[in-house]
Amino acid sequence: MTGVTRSGFEYEINDKVLNDMRIYEALREVDAGNPLAITDVFTYMFGKEQKDAYYDHLVKVCGVADIEVAVKDFEAITDAQGGVKN
Repeated sequence: MTGVTRSGFEYEINDKVLNDMRIYEALREVDAGNPLAITDVFTYMFGKEQKDAYYDHLVKVCGVADIEVAVKDFEAITDAQGGVKN
């Protein structure tokens, strides 16, 4: 799937990646109080190279790789795909 985040980053994600168990594990860590695990979510979702390009995009747009913007972008991506499936 392809799309553009709310912040304006053009991305491409493997169609099956939002059902990857590693994303669920990272999200579980976030829910358990480990906000640093969100970086794993982006790595699994985008792959390392595209994640790094996304972070560079956030720096250009926000001045930093802003976590609040990143989380909103993640929510928009999953919402556009019907959410991360349970």
